Amino acid sequence: MKVCTDSCLFGAWINSLIQKHPYKSALDIGTGTGLLSLMASQGNHLKIDAIEIEENATLQAKENVSASVWRNLIHVYHTPIQEFIPLKTYDVIFSNPPFFENDLMSTNAEKNAAKHHTGLTLEVLAHFISGHLSSQGIAMVLLPFHRLVYFEKILLAKKLFIEEIIL
Repeated sequence: MKVCTDSCLFGAWINSLIQKHPYKSALDIGTGTGLLSLMASQGNHLKIDAIEIEENATLQAKENVSASVWRNLIHVYHTPIQEFIPLKTYDVIFSNPPFFENDLMSTNAEKNAAKHHTGLTLEVLAHFISGHLSSQGIAMVLLPFHRLVYFEKILLAKKLFIEEIIL
């Protein structure tokens, strides 16, 4: 999958927030190529678990991480979030999840998994965040504007609150 401008801006924002706090651990949900984990690692000593459901994307993320100076800080796992059971909570959870629901799908199954919520719904994402975010932790999610109100309702049901929105 190609890297988009939104992801690059999101990665820079994640990194800037992390540098302002003494966070120790992070989780990248749906890491794709590993871009966000690599950007979050720059200038930080954050240990990051990065999970990805799609096998080829996982292999690409592992290759990208192993070619970086942060290879000892980032661990990439090939697993769906529903089967990922960490034995800890995270200070930071970030995700650029599949955006689309009930939209026109591609004939390419890999693209559909990356862009449509076939493997990761916003409900599943919010549920995982609520159960695995440390008490002082932050979660950051990149979504298109038309999904914001829906996601906010899901978060409120989990007693999670939006602190900042960047348009």
